[in-house]
Amino acid sequence: EEAMTSPGLGGVGGPGRAGKIINDPVHGHMYFPRVVMDAVDTPQLQRLRELKQLGTAYYVFPGASHNRFEHSLGVCHLATNMYEALRRSSGKAVRTGLDRADKVSIQLAGLCHDLGHGPFSHVFDNEFLPRRCVDWNPRE
Repeated sequence: EEAMTSPGLGGVGGPGRAGKIINDPVHGHMYFPRVVMDAVDTPQLQRLRELKQLGTAYYVFPGASHNRFEHSLGVCHLATNMYEALRRSSGKAVRTGLDRADKVSIQLAGLCHDLGHGPFSHVFDNEFLPRRCVDWNPRE
């Protein structure tokens, strides 16, 4: 089990800086090391709080209020679980090849995967952009 302090990664996070535990209604308690929390605290990630994960479904189902920020935290948590499961179930050659940098890279990839989304989820990409940009093709 990872300690509650992060030894840092390439100077990021700083030695001994504690990570955070966030309680999520879907995943329960999720631990994020300081290096991940440093990314969470950026304006780019915080912007996701304002973007609905389920797009316009919120207007029909007001309880569908899940946002991309919450979703990204959950994906980061699941990416951590995936890394740990892979490490546990793999042979020695794979286990010895994996290090903390790999784990943090996987966590940050999960956390940042939605950074490019516009408002209203894929409705923005599929409905709004083609009307505003003549050559827009969401499949390219």
